[in-house]
Amino acid sequence: MQANNVTSDWMSYFVGRDGNYNLCHMWSNFEIASLRWLRSAEYESYFQFLDRAKGFFMERWGDAPVHSIAAGMLLNHSQIHFFDDIGYRHDSFARCPDRAASAETRLKCQCPADLDNFDTNDGSCLPQWRAFKPAPWTPRDTAEARRLVAQRQWYGTDLESRVAAEVRRWYSMFGGTW
Repeated sequence: MQANNVTSDWMSYFVGRDGNYNLCHMWSNFEIASLRWLRSAEYESYFQFLDRAKGFFMERWGDAPVHSIAAGMLLNHSQIHFFDDIGYRHDSFARCPDRAASAETRLKCQCPADLDNFDTNDGSCLPQWRAFKPAPWTPRDTAEARRLVAQRQWYGTDLESRVAAEVRRWYSMFGGTW
C-alpha cells in the first residue's frame, strides 16, 4: 500500500490501527472477481511482496486470506458483495441464509435443520461484516501499522514456535486437536 500510495475504506475491516490482522477473511471457494483487478500492478506488487516473504511455503498462507487482504487494501467496501442468499459448504464448514430470510430465499436455499451454520460460530466474522462502517485507510496508516508490528518483532527469532502456537490456536478455535 505504501509503495503504490494506495488508499481504501475497507482495510480497517481486516487490520486494526495497531497493525494486528483480525484473521477475518472471505471464503474464496465461491468467489467472483474481476480479472482486471487481479492483473493490476497493485495486486501484482502485493503478490510479489508476499512471495518474497516466503509465507506461501513456510507458513502455508492460503488463497482466502491473501485475496481478502488484497481486497481490503485495493478495493472499497462498496465494491464487495456478500452473497447472503446463497448456501455454501466446504468440508465441515457450511453457511445458510439466515433463518429470518425472506420466504423466497428460504425456498431457493433449504438447509438441513441439523447443519452447523458457521455464521453463528464464535469464529465467524459475519457480525463484524454486518456492523462494519467504512473508514479511510491511507499509506500513513499502513506505515504506522508496519512500525507497530516491527516493534513487536513478530518475525524475529523463534518464528517456527510462534507459527506453531498460532496453528494450535486455530485448531482449538474450531474444535480440532494439534
